[in-house]
Order: sequence, then C-alpha cells, then structure tokens
Amino acid sequence: MINRRTGQKLVLNESGFFVWKLCEDSTVENVIKKVVEEFGIDEKEAEEQITDVIESLYRRGFIEKEENP
Repeated sequence: MINRRTGQKLVLNESGFFVWKLCEDSTVENVIKKVVEEFGIDEKEAEEQITDVIESLYRRGFIEKEENP
C-alpha cells in the first residue's frame, strides 16, 4: 500500500490487509467479529492483534478515526 499524502509504503500480510479492507465501513467490534469468523482465532487474541494493526495503520496515516457524535 502507498499513502498518497505522504508517499509512505506499507506491506501487509493477508490478515492485516483483511483488517484494512474492513476498516472503511466497520466499527472495531465488527472488524474483530469478522476476523474471528474468517480466521477462526480466539476473540481475545483477535482483539489484541486487531487493535495493534488499526493503531499502526492510524499512526502511519493509512486510516482515519471517526469520532462518535
């Protein structure tokens, strides 16, 4: 992936790319649920890993956080 604003490049594995694709139209909770269903991993493990992936994507400018009104 390339951040068009910064030119920064990022390579994701299959699960990281899956999470990134889900971020556009989902809450973190929904992303966790879908990852658990897709990859058959423990929900607590998924929550920790997904939180790390999402925070990393956010810090690098590949996703933006949407604040609840």
